[in-house]
Amino acid sequence: MGPRLARADGAPVQSYRRDQASKTFLRNLRAAAAGAASAAQARRDRAREIAAKIVAAHGYQLVVEDTSIAAWSRSWGRAIGAFTPSTLVVAIDREARTVAALAGATGGVVRASTRTTALSQHCPCGARVDKRLADRVHRCSVCGLVGDRDAVAALLASFVRLAHRDEPGSARVDYDASSAVLPQIKRALSPYQGWQDTLSESTDLSARDGSFVAWRTSTPRSVVVARRTVGTASRSTRDETGSRQTTSERARMRTNMLRKYAPVRAYLRDNP
Repeated sequence: MGPRLARADGAPVQSYRRDQASKTFLRNLRAAAAGAASAAQARRDRAREIAAKIVAAHGYQLVVEDTSIAAWSRSWGRAIGAFTPSTLVVAIDREARTVAALAGATGGVVRASTRTTALSQHCPCGARVDKRLADRVHRCSVCGLVGDRDAVAALLASFVRLAHRDEPGSARVDYDASSAVLPQIKRALSPYQGWQDTLSESTDLSARDGSFVAWRTSTPRSVVVARRTVGTASRSTRDETGSRQTTSERARMRTNMLRKYAPVRAYLRDNP
């Protein structure tokens, strides 16, 4: 409503808190508050969903590094609000404690100090493998283990032992136990190469010609189906076994294609 009334020294005659806000301003303020509340609720719901999946897959006794969220905020600023790590850890801890109570055991998330464990700087064999933050691949010159940096650290966290549950500084890594299962760790981290001699057509999940309807069972013999052109992927699927497994002649009959267009050997994208 024009220039603000002020004294000679520039101080306003009326304080800002006594200003009368317009209806448009109040409406926009309420809309912004509702949007922020909705986003916060969505993040909490998403955190609970992820927490349920993690506890179902990995159990109710979990270990996380005792990191500083404030330090992350200084590095990434407001972008850290997109995934709210504190909200996720709290949701996982609540889910783990609830499941543990139902099982009559003690569970939850315990924190391990990065100073006493240094999970990202060690190998399960016990050797120290120094890495910069930019180094995302773990390569140990002692035992030859190669794997994703975070995956190796996560596996190593499963061997963390705490003298006192509520003291992150009492955490230590049991390298004797991790070294004993080093062959299994290498096998778990090795890249999957897929099966050899797998044909490029799945014989179980087939689409009926012209309708894109898929069955959960094997394709009926009386139905003409289209060839599955699924391209390539990192891993393949085993073909159907038994008397009805795919052959070049059966592929030609099912797809009404000439023999020279029969499926070639390749990897599949989908799994039956």
